Amino acid sequence: PDADELAQQKSWRLNYTYSDFLQRSDKVRQKELLGNSTPHWQCLTTQAELENLLRSGRKGFFKRRHGSGGYTLWSIEEVKKDTQIVESVTASLGDWYFEDWVEGKPYSVQCVKYGNSEDVLIFGFSEQQIDQGKFFVGSHISPLSDISGAILSGLTEAIRNISSLLTGYEGFFGI
Repeated sequence: PDADELAQQKSWRLNYTYSDFLQRSDKVRQKELLGNSTPHWQCLTTQAELENLLRSGRKGFFKRRHGSGGYTLWSIEEVKKDTQIVESVTASLGDWYFEDWVEGKPYSVQCVKYGNSEDVLIFGFSEQQIDQGKFFVGSHISPLSDISGAILSGLTEAIRNISSLLTGYEGFFGI
């Protein structure tokens, strides 16, 4: 919102506003679009859902609908032990979701979409380095030739599934 206000004061044109961010960076919407290409998840909209989840014994993470994962990512065990986190989630139900823990290596793909083209260019592929199971601390860049087989078909499906978020978008994004 501050960048939008500054641009308005200076009569600058923005190609990406805060409302664009809210629309395109809505992780719940992304999860809905990704379907089976994402770990099982559930949006937390009621106190009863939160309490049932805390009692469930499931392994996974609480994440914010908008924001970067590493700074708003807590496991069920962390939430159970910290009343401040429970209060934070409770105060903004609907702005949180729970994602089941999945075995494997976390990867990210860096992409760019130019102008009115529907084409997406993949220019980076990396294994994410995660500290303490939740803090992103960097990545190990892998050759693009490592994107093949199941990874390539899953990535192609993911990009196709999120295409509605890319309509009218120009710039970089990651998956």
